Amino acid sequence: MKAPPKVLPPSAILAERDLLTGQPHFKPERQPLLDRLCEATVWGQLSKRRLTIARPQLIEQWAAMHLGAAPDENRTDQELALQMAFRVAFLFAISNVISTVTATEHRETVDFYREKAKQFQEEASQLGACGFEEHAEHARALAALYEELGSGDPPFKHPRLVVGRHQKSSHVRAYCVLLAERMRGLYGHALREMVASIANTAFPCETVSKEDVGYWCK
Repeated sequence: MKAPPKVLPPSAILAERDLLTGQPHFKPERQPLLDRLCEATVWGQLSKRRLTIARPQLIEQWAAMHLGAAPDENRTDQELALQMAFRVAFLFAISNVISTVTATEHRETVDFYREKAKQFQEEASQLGACGFEEHAEHARALAALYEELGSGDPPFKHPRLVVGRHQKSSHVRAYCVLLAERMRGLYGHALREMVASIANTAFPCETVSKEDVGYWCK
């Protein structure tokens, strides 16, 4: 019995893959992940979805994600959106900073930053009183930085990244929440089943269901 023909990824996905691998900072060890994502069947389904974003905003966001580069004028809106979804699916997967935190962890982090801000404010005051204005200015800048970090905002200013308890990998959960948000911005819906499929492709050691994504995003 003949094996079914292999389904090729949409051309927009192949083009986006080439843009990613052509970047000077692309690391060869990330190639297997990129290949897995590229071959996922979900992109063909996603290419048929109707968009809820107008073309001017779509082009603006595409350019922002590609460091100001202009998209191919021959690409349809659906193809540009597909490239954006594929890019964030890859970039979120390789990120070292995307993760959920518990409310307790978040509170402890905020308290730490606020204490550091207080310490640098006191140091700036002492240095200024002693005439070391240049060093005092540096301490004020650090105090301002820690004040901003200690503002209490959740990671990436996204409240769903602060959780009651960790479920599955904290990185995978945050990945799904942020990817679902991007899908909603492009297609008007979180597309829970597609997000789960992409997550399972990106993280083959994890098992994510559409119910997981729905619970994490509600």
